[in-house]
Amino acid sequence: AQWHAFADGREGRRLLTLKVPGEVDARFQLGASRNTKALTHCKDLPEGVDQESKQTQTIDDVAFTRFDVTRTDGDQYTTIRSYRATYTESCYAIDLIARGSGGQGQAADRQTEALETLQTVLDGVRFTE
Repeated sequence: AQWHAFADGREGRRLLTLKVPGEVDARFQLGASRNTKALTHCKDLPEGVDQESKQTQTIDDVAFTRFDVTRTDGDQYTTIRSYRATYTESCYAIDLIARGSGGQGQAADRQTEALETLQTVLDGVRFTE
């Protein structure tokens, strides 16, 4: 498993994955890297970013860059809400990922609900040294 949703190499480690039960494949992923390349490009935005979604959000007094990417393939969809920060000489990546089919109506509502559930996990994230 990659250390974050857009990783193109093995320069980091996935530290935690939490899955939300339900009809939508939804999970919270936390990864980190101390690799120089990962630190240099930590807050780079991947292809397909919804530019209007880009913002800064503070999690446990650490400023993260937040952005969303939605990918569709036929009736399959993936929405990724990502957070990136450099802190204590590491790049931290948090990805909230919802996958499903349909993409419209009830399917989209289930996806939004799953992301909102995952979003609550951020309230419990704490950084220790």
